[in-house]
Amino acid sequence: MCADNVSMAQHFLHIPDVSAVIQHDSGCCMAKQVTLEALEAEIADLTDDPVLREEWLNTNVPILGSKTPQSYFNTPSDRARLMQVVLEMKFGEMA
Repeated sequence: MCADNVSMAQHFLHIPDVSAVIQHDSGCCMAKQVTLEALEAEIADLTDDPVLREEWLNTNVPILGSKTPQSYFNTPSDRARLMQVVLEMKFGEMA
């Protein structure tokens, strides 16, 4: 699916539009790269308390293979996985 079809699917399936937090590679429907800034912004949205945020970033999380979220900041594929988990938490997909 390309841009128009994705927007339509998001609308009807109530999928949040995360295009603002994802930097697209050149070309339609190519792999997406999550920027470090976008990931940090989404994590900041989870809680306003910097102490809780720091604690979560340094806690082993089962859905991340019992690794810390902080350890997922290093590579594009890890950032994409962490962004997926953060968005699932934010929008209640893990409830």
